Amino acid sequence: MSEDNVLGTLDKEEKLILDGLRASVRDLTFEIGQLELRKVQVIRRIGENEIKAQQILQGVGKRLEIPENMVWQVVDDKVMKAPQQMQSSEEEEN
Repeated sequence: MSEDNVLGTLDKEEKLILDGLRASVRDLTFEIGQLELRKVQVIRRIGENEIKAQQILQGVGKRLEIPENMVWQVVDDKVMKAPQQMQSSEEEEN
């Protein structure tokens, strides 16, 4: 840097504050990176849980011999036809 371009210098307090702010930005950027890694891990665990839940539900469907084309849901501890299928079944009965 040419001395001709120098407009002035920071005093010690300004330099100290700016250095602290730069360090803070560096630390916060690192923290964001750590949070992103944590987020990826949490998303992976959500996916794993969803896969396990689907496997359990598939087992329930097989155990109860529910046809594959039937839409059903779990409410509390009961396995029920989905609401739209309950309506169509009621209409067929009438």
